[in-house]
Amino acid sequence: MQTSGAPFPISWGGTLQQNGYYQVPKDVIFLIFSHCLAQLPILASLCQRWKQLTREYGDKYLLPIAFGKKQYEEYIGQVPDEPPIPLAAVEYIVRDPIGYLLTLIPKTINGKPVTMNYIDALAEKPLKGHSTGFNCVEKAVRKEYGNVPNETAYWMLWKISLVGAALDEQTQEALVKQENLRSPELLGAITSIFMQRISKGKFALTEAGKSLFTLVKQSINGQRVFIGDYSEAGLDVWATEIHFRNDFVYTKGIAGARKSNGV
Repeated sequence: MQTSGAPFPISWGGTLQQNGYYQVPKDVIFLIFSHCLAQLPILASLCQRWKQLTREYGDKYLLPIAFGKKQYEEYIGQVPDEPPIPLAAVEYIVRDPIGYLLTLIPKTINGKPVTMNYIDALAEKPLKGHSTGFNCVEKAVRKEYGNVPNETAYWMLWKISLVGAALDEQTQEALVKQENLRSPELLGAITSIFMQRISKGKFALTEAGKSLFTLVKQSINGQRVFIGDYSEAGLDVWATEIHFRNDFVYTKGIAGARKSNGV
């Protein structure tokens, strides 16, 4: 049955509005969203109701995996208000529910600027959960980036598997860009990998019998910094391989990331 002036059949369960049109039920809108995951940020801008519903739809998938303000205050310490969880992350999480980390990278914790060295100190003595930290950090990396503060809070969506392992860096970057991802920020990658270990007891970027490293955005004297070989001993951070044993076998690629302040 179709009512004159209404764009949808009454059988859809819509509510008749004063303007003579039916309001589309939420479950129908969610069905639409499921076919338009990449366009959720655009759909959120169409009207106030869709903004609210895209947020509700996104939270259904993102909140269960997100490490945000609530989790920081449970495991680490106090953080300021977080930006909205990015709707752009929904497409990735729906496609691969266990293949990504979604972590808030705060500007401050307990009123202090978030830096690589500060995150290390907090991770060694969390409020609860599994303690962790660095195993080896190349001196030049710590000198250059150890006390560089995070300028603004953001969410980091991180694919915890390597792309382009054993290929040249240019090819690796091209493969990551095909997924609309980029090399992760050093501080964001360290924070994300530590928070998963602390809260879940898991070591990201690990594979039985292999030492895995991901390149990050930062560099030292033209050499890309890379992190990995994560274990009970801690996380390694290097810019060169000169300290590696001759018999040390490892794989280097890029674990692609997406940085967002909630847009």
